[in-house]
Amino acid sequence: MSIDEVAYYYGLRTIARKRALDDFNKFVCAHGGAAEWDASSLASIDEEAINYAETVWPKYYGKSTHTGFQRNWSSIWHQATLQPAHFELAIWQEVEGNRVLQGLACGSASSGREHLTLNWVERNFGPEYIKYGVLTPILSCFEHYAHLLGASRALIKNPIDPSIYEKYGYTPIQIKRAKGVAFLGKEL
Repeated sequence: MSIDEVAYYYGLRTIARKRALDDFNKFVCAHGGAAEWDASSLASIDEEAINYAETVWPKYYGKSTHTGFQRNWSSIWHQATLQPAHFELAIWQEVEGNRVLQGLACGSASSGREHLTLNWVERNFGPEYIKYGVLTPILSCFEHYAHLLGASRALIKNPIDPSIYEKYGYTPIQIKRAKGVAFLGKEL
């Protein structure tokens, strides 16, 4: 992996975040929620985000919310960064003077960049969680990045609740070589 590749894909992810933030600002202005989303940012995943996800989020895990993934976020993030074209997003927000991680997402691109797959999505289950959720900005950023990569399809791997993604235009899809894995897809 060359430094040029890393810089190129970092630049594309930055452009995708900017476009998603612009879209999301329009959405919030049209549908309300500006006060709830005030002081929010879309960023790359970094050590601060990983530390927050692994130390603060588990305090709010439970049977009625989320019991955590089988892998920790440091492992998920490390594996994602082995591919220069990976997708990553951290959603931060200032809440009562504190920096709160509201959501994380990671994904991977197919070798021919035919599709981009969203593999991991998690949100904060703490009391300061955003009323409107994090899926709208995550999917917007994900789809903008897929478009910038030249992907023809966006995929969601093993969605916990497919109906949540279906309202964003994702439908069940079969991937020939992925036996035992459920995917939702959206043509771009």
